[in-house]
Amino acid sequence: FSNLRILGEEERSHYVRALEEAKHILEQSDYLSWKNKKSTTLPTSFPNDREADNNNLFMEHTDARVQEANKNYKEGVDDFNAGRSKQAINKLKESVRLFKQAFPGHNILAYPYWYLGVAYSAIGDYVPAKKNIKESIEIFYSLKNNYNLEAAYKSLAITYINAGETSKYERDEKNLLNNYPSDKERLFSHLALASLYGEFKKQNPLPTGVSFEDLNIHESYHYSEAYKLTQ
Repeated sequence: FSNLRILGEEERSHYVRALEEAKHILEQSDYLSWKNKKSTTLPTSFPNDREADNNNLFMEHTDARVQEANKNYKEGVDDFNAGRSKQAINKLKESVRLFKQAFPGHNILAYPYWYLGVAYSAIGDYVPAKKNIKESIEIFYSLKNNYNLEAAYKSLAITYINAGETSKYERDEKNLLNNYPSDKERLFSHLALASLYGEFKKQNPLPTGVSFEDLNIHESYHYSEAYKLTQ
């Protein structure tokens, strides 16, 4: 986080202005609606926007693979919430496998991917953790599901923090923003950085040389930029 330790006056003024703008945005009902829009907590009624019939999947689906996939998903989430991450990984991997067999490319995969990623992160296996969380991010983006897109980025930030890779993560995302990215890439980088700074605000003690104020300014700036890109 060396980039945060000393803010020049011009840079600080830029971020302070952005923070004031973010505070204004935070007061708007449209922003609150965007932040608080929740979707289903289970994938059983998750819409598949890639299918012509926009099919929904339910526990009573006649395909035995879907029934078993849903069962493994639910049990995997229960295992993860109970602290049994290794058991959760086995169940969630099977859920992903069966859903992919029954409905390749289906958006239903977002949740098994997400939980599988955070379960891998919990046991310190960070490469598959990042891979699976990023898979869920792509699906949430395609659905314009901003609530879960932000939440998945928070999971990804925690994974990078626990892996000790925050400096490279921050540097790579900042470099991307400086190289004329697409709107999608800009949104992803702003959410990545906002989530990273937000998670660091929760650290006690804070990283050496980093103030809460600086983290707050950076987090608010990147969230306000992300918000603009979704309008």
